[in-house]
Amino acid sequence: MTTPEPTAPPAVPDESVASTPVRLRRWLPWAVSGAVALVLGAWLVVGLNPTLSSSYTGAADPDALEEPFGFGLFGPDESTVVDPSDGTYDGVWSFRNDGRVPVDVRLAAFEPSTYEWRAHLFSLPDDGSVTDEIIDRAADVLTVGPGESFGVQFALGFGCAEFAGGSGTGIDSLRLDVTTLGLTRTVDVPGGSSVAIMTEKSHHPSAECDGS
Repeated sequence: MTTPEPTAPPAVPDESVASTPVRLRRWLPWAVSGAVALVLGAWLVVGLNPTLSSSYTGAADPDALEEPFGFGLFGPDESTVVDPSDGTYDGVWSFRNDGRVPVDVRLAAFEPSTYEWRAHLFSLPDDGSVTDEIIDRAADVLTVGPGESFGVQFALGFGCAEFAGGSGTGIDSLRLDVTTLGLTRTVDVPGGSSVAIMTEKSHHPSAECDGS
């Protein structure tokens, strides 16, 4: 008579191994969402925080007084023109992209609009030299790479605003529309110096300001 061999008990599955695919499937969407959120956050941080600063190149109005007696809007270091013959303060500022990605730069709206304000952007060569030929290469939009600089030629005048004798106006920053990674922000970037236009007599708007 043959004695049957004992039957081996059924194998017990390793629950840790069996559950691994389930755990992977459970955590995969969270991992993907976390990675997307991280990338999106970095994109927003870079795109919404353009880094521009005043560069090394600038030019004051030839008639400007560095320490005008009896005048001063921003302090003793401002550059001021008093009753300019051409009616405006004419200068050049330059700015540098201190960020890690290229930016597109445009001039933003100047306020208040009653003042006379003219400006245009131009590219700066690597050596930072500014000549009439370089300034004349005006552009509405400039793409500025990391570490690169660009210039702004501007003219600020009384325009259609009323000024009593001994008063004036000035600027110490420039408003720019800066696009980074497809996101655009309007930022006020400090200029290389404070500039002002003053009158000892007075300024009254011309008839053209009333449209007559």
